[in-house]
Amino acid sequence: MTNFHIDEWIWTLAVGLPILATVAVLRWRQSQTSRIWRFALCFIVACVITPYIFKDESADVDPAVSLLLLAFVAGRYAVVVFLSGAIPITIVASVLFFLWSVIIHRRQKHENHVA
Repeated sequence: MTNFHIDEWIWTLAVGLPILATVAVLRWRQSQTSRIWRFALCFIVACVITPYIFKDESADVDPAVSLLLLAFVAGRYAVVVFLSGAIPITIVASVLFFLWSVIIHRRQKHENHVA
């Protein structure tokens, strides 16, 4: 049986989507030219959508960002718990950043070719 922990996903979306919307509205133009702002937006999206799957008797699917917060109270396993959330988020953010950068590069190449 798979446990999706819907309440944690709702809290993640309730906090993450307004943050994403605010940063996107304020920094959308900069994200088209600045790699730092583009990665920041990709990182926020990754924090909202990245799952962490833990399998024992049943599979637990939690938001990976919750592990980053759990690391503050994890005691001696804090580094392991932090990395268990940070690594998937970083991978998803990097993939999103790469895809977005390719789209921008192709669009600029097409605009330069047409002009």
